[in-house]
Amino acid sequence: MSWIRKTFRFRNIGLMRRFGVETRSSHAENLQTVSVDSPIGYRPADLDIEADANTAMYFLALAALTGGATTIANLDPASAQPGLRFLDVLSRMGCDIIRSDGVAVRSRRLPLRGGFSIDMRAMSEMAPTLGVLAVFADGPVAMTNLAHIRGHESDRLAALASLLAKTGIVAEEAPDGIIVHPLARERILNATIDPLDDHRLAMSFSLLGAAANGMTILNPRCTGKTCPGFFQLLGALGVEISP
Repeated sequence: MSWIRKTFRFRNIGLMRRFGVETRSSHAENLQTVSVDSPIGYRPADLDIEADANTAMYFLALAALTGGATTIANLDPASAQPGLRFLDVLSRMGCDIIRSDGVAVRSRRLPLRGGFSIDMRAMSEMAPTLGVLAVFADGPVAMTNLAHIRGHESDRLAALASLLAKTGIVAEEAPDGIIVHPLARERILNATIDPLDDHRLAMSFSLLGAAANGMTILNPRCTGKTCPGFFQLLGALGVEISP
């Protein structure tokens, strides 16, 4: 059983408990069997819905790519969301991470720090974003344990490699991962990107365009799956957006 599935189950069990339902596990470590003990059923309770960590990471990654700083005020740094692990990646690449009432990222160095391999299973939604960050690093970045993202909105590994190639970037696709090689900012091509109706690809390549020489994103409305106001928010942060 994978870590991400266990995390998903632990989070659901925590929510069940919040609404009055207790569970028992015969294998507490891996949750192979979960019993629900609730003769009364769920009870009403107040619940604050957390900000989505995966969506927040695009705006924090923008700071890393442009040598700036971004703060997400309503993101709980103690959240159990797997996407928050991407903050450790930004730190590894040379950013300052400030966790207080929200989360702030401040770029300390350009190029970013690369030259490493990372297992992305626990934060696989962020693979396209790390692929874009890797372009601005001082060494290649290899992402592994990603075979499952071939079955997402698109075959994300194949799409990421081919779309990066359209902008002049070398990416080596593997059965379960990808290696992205850096490219000087001025050599990145302003390309027309078809994100294949995949919101993650559309948002990630928008960051690439913002940090380099521009990019044309077809079907930008696909970002509405997770962030309907994505391009308006980029514009508010100073990125030039032309419909």
